[in-house]
Amino acid sequence: MDILKEIQTYTLDIYSGGSNEKDYAYRAVIGLYGTDGPIIGGLYFHRDANTLPKSDAQDVSGYVWCHLLWSDYPSILDMLRNESPVFLRYLDSWAMASLTTSPEPVGEGE
Repeated sequence: MDILKEIQTYTLDIYSGGSNEKDYAYRAVIGLYGTDGPIIGGLYFHRDANTLPKSDAQDVSGYVWCHLLWSDYPSILDMLRNESPVFLRYLDSWAMASLTTSPEPVGEGE
């Protein structure tokens, strides 16, 4: 099912793990929360491209699993901190999630 939900709040989890001997795939996870409070999805930042799945997913509860590389973390965090509104979009036909903003005027600035 395709969705478009506004993100109201988020949580940040950054994992240390030293040399990652237990092979935990994620370096960080950002939890995304909607207008009515419950979690609507998560941004999973992989330590290595080899652990990235072939697609994103949405489970039966509507939770969206978004997979990105750790190198994407700064730009995603910047978007969440500085843009408004930000939406979580999931396209079932492509099995792909995205973060998106509403249209903004050219030359708006930061």
